[in-house]
Amino acid sequence: VGQTVGIVDAYNDPTALSDLNAFDTQYGLAADTTSTFVKVSQTGSTVLFPSSPPANDDWTVEESLDIDAVRGLCHGCKILLVEANSTSENDLATAVNEAVSLGATVVSNSYGGPEPTPNQTIDAAYNHPGIPILAATGDDGWGSWDFFNRDGVDPANEPNSPSSLGTVVAVGGTTLELNSDATRASESVWNDWGPADSGGTEDGATGGGCS
Repeated sequence: VGQTVGIVDAYNDPTALSDLNAFDTQYGLAADTTSTFVKVSQTGSTVLFPSSPPANDDWTVEESLDIDAVRGLCHGCKILLVEANSTSENDLATAVNEAVSLGATVVSNSYGGPEPTPNQTIDAAYNHPGIPILAATGDDGWGSWDFFNRDGVDPANEPNSPSSLGTVVAVGGTTLELNSDATRASESVWNDWGPADSGGTEDGATGGGCS
């Protein structure tokens, strides 16, 4: 209670609130309202599309996963969803800064890509002393270190960024199981072999590697 969790994702999820309320109903939680759930663009605008980012099916699933995970872990937290205009590093960094400027006390980023050349402006967005900035380490276990070379374009042997930044808490995936009353039943590390390690299965594992 009293915490505002900023969630940064790309593109617009037009059914974010209704999907969250379906989750609330399933687990007997109070319905979310504009006081407990706020969705804005990377500039803080609450105006709907076309002024906000367009929808993207791949990211709407990601956004629902992120939102439900936060509500399942913290029933009394305010959720601030900041939707970046695109998946570009600049737009996502802008969204992180916006989350902080709007009062987020912790910011969750469940995305990442091959570690880029250091960029002071982008890196600074993930450095807000006193405000934990979390980022995903990847979905493919050791494959998150070598997976990106499969297309011959992206270099191998790079960890996921922004989780590799020293100012960020690198978070590996977990599977959270809830009881019918929304209490935690169990939580385990997501640790199956990733696609690059097992010949193409869809199982995942938390990533890593040397920066």
